[in-house]
Amino acid sequence: MTSVTRAANHSPLSCPNSTAQTNTTDPTPSLSPATPPAEVLDISTRWLAIILVIIFAWQVAWLCYGVTTIFRKTSYGFLYVAPGYMHPSVYWCFSCANLCCVATLILLYFDINNVSLTTTVVAMAFVYAALFMSLRRVYIRAPVLIREGRVRDVWMARVFVHNGLAALATFLTFVTLFHFASVLTYIFEVSRELSVTISLNVIFLEILVWFFVDSLVFDRFTRYTVSPYGMALLNLLSILTDSDFADFSSSNSVLVTFMLGVTCLTLLLKVAVVSVRHVRAPLFTGTGFSAVSKNYGTLDYGTLYSGSEHRTLL
Repeated sequence: MTSVTRAANHSPLSCPNSTAQTNTTDPTPSLSPATPPAEVLDISTRWLAIILVIIFAWQVAWLCYGVTTIFRKTSYGFLYVAPGYMHPSVYWCFSCANLCCVATLILLYFDINNVSLTTTVVAMAFVYAALFMSLRRVYIRAPVLIREGRVRDVWMARVFVHNGLAALATFLTFVTLFHFASVLTYIFEVSRELSVTISLNVIFLEILVWFFVDSLVFDRFTRYTVSPYGMALLNLLSILTDSDFADFSSSNSVLVTFMLGVTCLTLLLKVAVVSVRHVRAPLFTGTGFSAVSKNYGTLDYGTLYSGSEHRTLL
């Protein structure tokens, strides 16, 4: 997880202000870590520290919980095998995301910014893949865990794994779009204000789309995943407290303020929707599970075979 911190700090959009002198005769500002240009979008050091502490603590928490599944059992076997709700592919995707963050650091060090944007996008994609695989498998396997008296594990997966990965995915989404604004400005020579406007509008669109998809399409998977809204709120606050936005002297300052209000509203609506549906429309009304070999429960529905034993689930 150290790679994520360094990637955020070395990004031309999230590094602290530098007092290094810039060569005024060079029309194209340098993007090297030694002489960073003025940030297109800036996360203050104080806010970045708070965000990263929250993210890292959440990642450590869910990884430690994942380790415990190696040693605990149900009547079907070890938790990581059967019912297999913490599938190894989640760990593989998470590891690949961290490797991509390391690659981003190396590319930024050598000032290869357009390629580093690609590796940041790939890292974000791996985290989203790990999140959605975990969401799906917990939804499918939860009835078995409940039958085995493992309701606590269902909630631990929701709180630690799902919300932890979702918080990291949200943060990487912001970092990617911040980096995108710098690439537009310093490589494609788009004006600074337009670059910021484009990135902010993409973020705003993603917040709205995620709220509706989360509430209407993926509710059975993401019902208790609330961290994206809180993480988006922290990132927007970090932008608004930057000196370029705090005085509300530009249209982008107004846009960030409006986005902050909408994000607060979506967070409140999400909590309200979860509270109502938790009572009126509970999940897990008859999903099944199967594993016919040592494949970590690749199959999703049906019957569990263990040697000569035959057990039908739900």
